[in-house]
Amino acid sequence: MKIKDVHDLENITSEIIKVIEKHIENTHDTPSGVAKKIGIHPLQLLGFLRGERGIHITTVERIGKNIKNYEKNLKKLEQEK
Repeated sequence: MKIKDVHDLENITSEIIKVIEKHIENTHDTPSGVAKKIGIHPLQLLGFLRGERGIHITTVERIGKNIKNYEKNLKKLEQEK
């Protein structure tokens, strides 16, 4: 999803949740396990995924960076085998 104007912000929370849930599904991990790997408190992630709390945009950016780095390191380990 590209953000091109303010109308794109209307559903940004649900889009972020979908991306995180897809990552959880693809990795066959738990939300708590993913939270620990990406460096946020599990209750913070669980509350966000349930719609019970929000998260800062900087946290969303950190989630993206940490997931990217985690996947990169995982691929590197797989290639070394």
